[in-house]
Amino acid sequence: MFVTKPQKREFPITRHQGWEEILEPLVRKITGAVEGKVRTGCDFENDVFTMKMHFVGTCPCNYNVEFKKYAKQHNHSTQCFHTNWNEINQAFRSHPRYHNALILKTERINMEMQLCRRYGIPFRGGEYSQDICTCPFDKNWQEMDIQHADDCPVISPNFYHAKSGLKIWWTKKFFRDAYMNQITKIEDFTDMIIECVKSV
Repeated sequence: MFVTKPQKREFPITRHQGWEEILEPLVRKITGAVEGKVRTGCDFENDVFTMKMHFVGTCPCNYNVEFKKYAKQHNHSTQCFHTNWNEINQAFRSHPRYHNALILKTERINMEMQLCRRYGIPFRGGEYSQDICTCPFDKNWQEMDIQHADDCPVISPNFYHAKSGLKIWWTKKFFRDAYMNQITKIEDFTDMIIECVKSV
């Protein structure tokens, strides 16, 4: 297991509320893309903002080395949400029609929703809810206070607006399993992106 999530998830962002459409013109301006999907973002930096694509790979700092040592010696409990979520997904992934059967996907999502209700956890469309831990595993790891290096790409925000200090993290695509470091109205975010577009 590799930890590739921001360690501070103060303020979650709900998808499909207009955030994606606001950010997309900035990526098109940077990349010159006229058609096609651009919602994986791009790598760009100037004095106004920084944008980075979702980091895919092994953590280059010491954090994951220490985490792997910890994970070998400790397990999530059998009653943990994480354990039950993985059991559901592993069962469906082993099904021979997993990759092309819509009915299987629908059934899996229904089971995931039921699991979330049982634990009192908001269902987020099946997006990385397996990271949620309800047993001491995560708490004990966090108490060890081992941090990523400051320049580790795993914790670098996907979008950073210099003037406001706003940082946003997402997973693979715009605002998928996304969090920001400060509460920001979508209207204010729009103004930021307009400023960013002008700076490119």
